[in-house]
Amino acid sequence: MIRNKDFFFREGITCSSVGLKFNASYMPADNLFGVNTNLFCKTRKDLFYLLGFLNSKVAYYISRQLINRTNNISARYVKMIPYLEPDKETKIKISQIVEEIVKNMKENQNYNFSDKQKVLDELFFTTYRINREEEKQITDFCENIFERI
Repeated sequence: MIRNKDFFFREGITCSSVGLKFNASYMPADNLFGVNTNLFCKTRKDLFYLLGFLNSKVAYYISRQLINRTNNISARYVKMIPYLEPDKETKIKISQIVEEIVKNMKENQNYNFSDKQKVLDELFFTTYRINREEEKQITDFCENIFERI
């Protein structure tokens, strides 16, 4: 049985479904996808924003601590992560940073984007109105996941 053939070979996001670390990855056009969570956006700006959000500490914390503490994150759980629309400037900034990360990773799989990830996480903390105390709690959870689950 072939499902979702209208989305074949489209640029999008594909997500891991099993493992402690939930990850969302850029899926270039001209590729197929499997049964895991796959997302397709109307614009590239939305695609890179969503990719950044799904790989943020905010989304990781929500998906692992609040929604699902098992080893499996299905599409159903991804849909449960609350989405807050940022202001236009923040969305553009996040999208541009993420697009730059993807471009650099295509050229060098060992590209270190940790400084850019810190900037992205700060932008998502602000978007989700997370105060410094909550930010510390989320960061501690994300950095010590093996001790928390």
